[in-house]
Amino acid sequence: IEIDVDPQTENLVVNLIDVVPPTTEDGKPVKLGFNHGIFMLDPTKSGTEAATPILMSPDIQQCTTEIKCSPDGSSLLFIPAQYKGDGNGTSVGLASCPLKAQGGSAGSLLVNGSVSNPSFSPDGLKIIFIKREGANRAVFIADSNGSNARNITGTTGNYSRPLFSPQYK
Repeated sequence: IEIDVDPQTENLVVNLIDVVPPTTEDGKPVKLGFNHGIFMLDPTKSGTEAATPILMSPDIQQCTTEIKCSPDGSSLLFIPAQYKGDGNGTSVGLASCPLKAQGGSAGSLLVNGSVSNPSFSPDGLKIIFIKREGANRAVFIADSNGSNARNITGTTGNYSRPLFSPQYK
């Protein structure tokens, strides 16, 4: 389980990987219709009313990881991945979708390749992330729609978890 917080609503945004369905009283599994999913949880509600699906994958091979809400709460960065069966996935890129009910249906792939550790700038106009190039992991910065991506650390080094300074402009 991965959790982020929508800065506007203070709802929890939760990424679930390899969901084990609950069982009925007679021990039969409940059909959920998904294996992996991103949900918005309203802590003021309970039961099924608390969970709003953003993106659900009925395909066991397709999962999402590393969710990150934009500062204005309008969008969500995530890593689409090939599920490896051990609670983890292998990144196939960096994607974004609206942070709203069924927002995943309007999502788009921003960057192809082995990407990790996405984060927004404080103003939400830029994103920063790690991208594997050969044996190295470089830091990239791009516009929030994925355009104008550029490597800011060069061709050597293995970086992780880049963040913008709170004073970044």
